[in-house]
Parts: sequence; structure tokens; C-alpha cells
Amino acid sequence: MANPSKARGTAWETAVVRYLHEHGFPNARRKVLTGKLDEGDIDLGSCEVTIEAKNTQKITLSEFVDEARIEARNSGGGYGVAVVKRRGKGTGESYAVMRLEDWTEFVTRWTKVEAK
Repeated sequence: MANPSKARGTAWETAVVRYLHEHGFPNARRKVLTGKLDEGDIDLGSCEVTIEAKNTQKITLSEFVDEARIEARNSGGGYGVAVVKRRGKGTGESYAVMRLEDWTEFVTRWTKVEAK
């Protein structure tokens, strides 16, 4: 891969998918680019979550979360989560970031499903 940024991004997406597989998300997969609307980097299969994986020097949470939300909408999913690499830390210590409004809605829906 000639573009170092692209290679770093691909490696990070692969590491996140591998981590998700190892921690209860066997259907997690990297998405391929389709059409002109970006649909995020990773989906969890049957879950309504779209992940935007970020491996950048500068962390700009507002931009990352906005991008994840737009891409979740583009893919027909309900929730966008930015998974942001922490320098010098393993995949499990990365940040998973979303708006509080989205998080409370997601957790409320999840706990109602679990209670049934």
C-alpha cells in the first residue's frame, strides 16, 4: 500500500475487528467502500452500530463523533461510535466515543431487550 496513512488506518481497522471477534462480536467486519456515501469502517453484523475507526496523531472527538453519526445514518444503522486509538496503548485501551444522547438511547433500548 503506497499511502502510509491509508495503511495505518487499515491496520487499525483490522486490529479493532480482531479485538471485537475476541470479545463477543463474531460478526464484526470491515466494510468496503460502496457508492459515494461513506458507511463507516466496521459494523457488528446484526447490531445497529457503525464504527468509525480513527488512528490519527491529533484527537478531535467532535469531528470523529459527527463523522460516525453521519456514516451510521448512511448505512441505515442507528448509532455511530468513534473508536480512537490511544498512542502507546493496546486496542482494548482505545476510546469508544459517542454522544451522550445516543448512548443513553442505546443503553435504554438494550436493557429493555435484555429484560424480555
